[in-house]
Amino acid sequence: MSTHSVVKLTLEQLRTPVSADDALADMLQDLQDLGFTADSWQEGSIVRTILESQAEMVSRMSQIVKTLVDLIYIDTAEGDNLSLLVKNLYDITSKDATPTVGYLQISDSANAGPYTFDANELVAQDDDATVTFSNTSAGTLSLAASASIEFRAESSGTLGNVDVGKINSFVVAPAGLAVSNPAYSGSTWITVFGQDAEPDAALRSRAPKRFTEVNGLTGEYYEYQALTIPGINQAKADTTNPRTTGSVDIYVWGEGSPPTSDQIADAQALLDKHKALDSDPLVRPASATVISVTGSIYVDKKFITDTANSLEPQVKAAVQDYFSSASMGGTILDDLRGYFILDELTQRIMDIDYVKKIAFINPVIDVQVNPYSVVQLGDYLMNFYLV
Repeated sequence: MSTHSVVKLTLEQLRTPVSADDALADMLQDLQDLGFTADSWQEGSIVRTILESQAEMVSRMSQIVKTLVDLIYIDTAEGDNLSLLVKNLYDITSKDATPTVGYLQISDSANAGPYTFDANELVAQDDDATVTFSNTSAGTLSLAASASIEFRAESSGTLGNVDVGKINSFVVAPAGLAVSNPAYSGSTWITVFGQDAEPDAALRSRAPKRFTEVNGLTGEYYEYQALTIPGINQAKADTTNPRTTGSVDIYVWGEGSPPTSDQIADAQALLDKHKALDSDPLVRPASATVISVTGSIYVDKKFITDTANSLEPQVKAAVQDYFSSASMGGTILDDLRGYFILDELTQRIMDIDYVKKIAFINPVIDVQVNPYSVVQLGDYLMNFYLV
């Protein structure tokens, strides 16, 4: 009776798909080792065609195995699969994207009023024509009048968080009606900042903190509770008794912006409800470490374009993505201090096709970040040159 040894594969091997070419090469080598003249089988021959078909099946199965293995680990699952996994393991739900809400000013610029409009009848767009906004309720506008009307972005995410002065046109509206977005409260027109869907990395970080709710571990417990508040995407607890014995300060941050006063109040109320008897939690907004990014980008002249500036949107998006993905307190290095890592930003930009070289004017070194501070993009100005 013949016996077959059981091949034990490592987790990394299970997660590494096999190409059809590699599978075929292994089959041919195994057959040669058994004495077959497999290296002489020609393309198109029956036996070679059968082996090629089997190799393709092996390759597809290896892809399936990788997908199944990735599904069961929080570090490897992605997207909807990760959301389902953390729901089953930790009983938490990933945060969906939410739309921007704020007040736009509409005016009868042509003295053609009065106007009467239904909810969602007026549709405005930003100056870059990347996102549209519709009015949330019906209303009227008198002759030669102006009014601040609530609008909501028609798509969810931070894309709707446009700057003051960047909405100046309607896509759909009666003739003679104008629109703008001056500051409505404080320095912004926005009342509810749009949020992107929770990134996989943030969900992976938040999910294990669910256990602290059960175990009552003070610092991570309060971080977990704060992160359940819509719009709060980062939380970090100072458990060093920063005010008095038993005090815990929880610093929070939104997605690319400070938390609103309502978010802080909601988080504080939640922590007060669930705090330990000997604990004094206080929710604070994290500080911002503002870093300007300026310099020059050198683009391969093989890039077919009218100007090197054609890459500017991709570069700016890469810079903004790096800032928005940075953790509170920065990247911790060997000296146990947090930093904004210039090489990480550089790599994000260098990953863009046709970028050959970057010369930063600012920053030129890693920037130290306070433990309870979040980096924010300040002035941005990159010049582009063909080389």
